[in-house]
Amino acid sequence: MSEFVHQEDHFNPISDYSERAIAVYNDDLMAVKVRFNQLTDDRNMHQHMHQQLTYVVRGSFRFYKDDEEIVVKAGDSLLFEPHVRHGCIPLEVNSELFDIFTPMRDEFLDVTKSN
Repeated sequence: MSEFVHQEDHFNPISDYSERAIAVYNDDLMAVKVRFNQLTDDRNMHQHMHQQLTYVVRGSFRFYKDDEEIVVKAGDSLLFEPHVRHGCIPLEVNSELFDIFTPMRDEFLDVTKSN
């Protein structure tokens, strides 16, 4: 279990265009930073059992939720209920998200897995 937020983030690649750093977590909650180093059209549509709160730290994104679509920018936030299909594309290079999941995402602790 990680109890402190570290100033120096350790980002791990999760695709050809994005990387992830776990900020802090316990059994019930996990905070994660996701950085998009280049533009892509890959929406990476997915769903999971976790409730997800997403805060846009930098840049802008086009988010997709089921059949809905919304453009968000730094300072905006979104909420995804469990099992809702969603994804996004960055609209600017170096755009960054801060995601909070409950319960925590066990699979993120294994850096060889993604989503």
